[in-house]
Amino acid sequence: MEEPDTETVATHGRGNLGPDQLEAEIVKAWSQMFASEAGRRKIATALGVRPLDLQEGPSPLMLEEKRAAGLEPVSLIIIGKWAATYVVAPILVGLAKDLLKERLTRLWKQVLLPEIRQDNQGAVKD
Repeated sequence: MEEPDTETVATHGRGNLGPDQLEAEIVKAWSQMFASEAGRRKIATALGVRPLDLQEGPSPLMLEEKRAAGLEPVSLIIIGKWAATYVVAPILVGLAKDLLKERLTRLWKQVLLPEIRQDNQGAVKD
């Protein structure tokens, strides 16, 4: 199976959550937001689509660690997965990659990161 096309959406320093914990929090925040009408509206607004255009699927954002010489992670990189975005909001398929990246960045900064920080302000460092 082909790897999804990805690109960096945001970079953070490691906070009080380890990479596995933060990855789980991203999945949890996505699921919780998608489960409510208000959450779907926030997701749709960030992606620039109508809530009706959204389809249930995995989070279009994931975590990647960047290490320096095998030491502790230097930074935690939030990656946008284009393939997952096609599942969640097929209407976005035709957008230029830069515009899609901008919308995924808004999704991270305006929806998922605040949701994660609501329970844990120190989850990641800016």
